[in-house]
Amino acid sequence: MATVVRIVEESSTVMGEVFDRNRAAEELRLREFDASVKIQAWFRGARVRAYIKYLNKCATIVQKLWRAFLGRRLYREIMATQVMIMRMNFYNALATKIQKIWRGYYTRKYIHNYYSRKQYLEGLMVKNSIVRKELSEYAEQKAVEREQAEQEAGQMKLKEEASKKHYLISTDVVPGIYNSPFKPYPDEMEFILRSVQPRPPEGPKPKRDNRSGIIIPQTPPLPLTEPLPPIGAKIQVCVVSCYSPCTPTQPKVETKLLVVQDIVHHPSLPQPNHYCLNHFIHQLAPNFRFPFSQRDKYE
Repeated sequence: MATVVRIVEESSTVMGEVFDRNRAAEELRLREFDASVKIQAWFRGARVRAYIKYLNKCATIVQKLWRAFLGRRLYREIMATQVMIMRMNFYNALATKIQKIWRGYYTRKYIHNYYSRKQYLEGLMVKNSIVRKELSEYAEQKAVEREQAEQEAGQMKLKEEASKKHYLISTDVVPGIYNSPFKPYPDEMEFILRSVQPRPPEGPKPKRDNRSGIIIPQTPPLPLTEPLPPIGAKIQVCVVSCYSPCTPTQPKVETKLLVVQDIVHHPSLPQPNHYCLNHFIHQLAPNFRFPFSQRDKYE
């Protein structure tokens, strides 16, 4: 009973404490929830991070082992290749040395014999001396020919200049500039002028158009309407005309005055009629003037 009485007496205080504790717990419930969430998040994060770290470590170990295996295999392949290359180089060096020794022996014994080589070089020296002698003679001959050609070209050029200046040659009356009377003998150019012919005059220069510069072709001569009679017929006509009586109706004769004069003054013919001759000459050339002639004695 005493216990019940004491519990009843203390029940008021217990209920207050429970209420206080419930109120404090309610006040701290959100804070404790946040704290528990944080604790759980940290723990779970630590656990996950530890697991990921473990996985990374395991993966690293696997990769290390696999890469080591691949590296050892590749190394063995590379070493095998290098050993093969070293062996081939060694074998090639030995083969090259053997070939060198054999080829030297074969060449010295069967191809390049010392005595035959010496004989060949001696013959080559003799042939070279002969060829050099022939080349020197050929060069001298070419030099002489070149000199002769230059002299001929100079002579041709000198003769061409002399033909251009042929008017400077001296005559019996007037001495030229290369044949001075104050010198005992004429210059060499004087003899060259005497030995060459004068240069023929140049033909007429072609006419060109003043604007375009094109050469204007020369006009061809007019064709004759009637062919001239032969020379014998002209002489016969002249003789008949000169020695026949002059009539006003006598036709004109187309001939040259030189042919007429030769016929008139020929010694085998008698003296012609002067009036008929004068009339005949007037018919041939009415406006002809005889230089240094004695035409007045026929009038």
